[in-house]
Amino acid sequence: MFIGSEDFEFIRFLSIMVVLQLATIWLEHKNSLAGNFSSSIMFLLIHWFDWFLFLHAHA
Repeated sequence: MFIGSEDFEFIRFLSIMVVLQLATIWLEHKNSLAGNFSSSIMFLLIHWFDWFLFLHAHA
């Protein structure tokens, strides 16, 4: 299976999104007194799914 340059752009974009989302979750967890880490992970999964649907629809 051949991987085209658009696939590399997609993978690079996804990796940047993952890093930004994990940094956001880490900052939320660090600044949160209640420690809503599980809700942050749920938000992350929902957000990733939204991005996946958006990018898959526009591919």
